[in-house]
Amino acid sequence: MSRTRFALLIVLALLVAAAPAAARPAATTAFVVINVGKINHDFKINGKKTASIAPGKRAKLVVTFAKAGRYPYLCVIGQHWKFGMKGRLKVT
Repeated sequence: MSRTRFALLIVLALLVAAAPAAARPAATTAFVVINVGKINHDFKINGKKTASIAPGKRAKLVVTFAKAGRYPYLCVIGQHWKFGMKGRLKVT
C-alpha cells in the first residue's frame, strides 16, 4: 500500500509546504511549492524539478526517495542557489 507523505521547507522566497510529516524512504512525497517572492523561482530535489513558478503562484512536485539520507534541494533559475536558495532534506 502506497501512501503520500508531505514535507515542510521554507527556502527564502519559496515556501515549500504541506502536512502532515517528513519524507520517508520508498514513500511518495508531495511538495507544494509556493513562490512568495517577487521574481520567478523553481524547486529541484532528487532529480525532479518544477517548472518556473511566477510570484504568487504554486506548483506541486511528487518525489519518491529510494532510501534514507539527506537530499539537496535548490532553485536552479539563474544562480539563485548561490544566494542561499538551497538546503538539504532529511529522509528517515
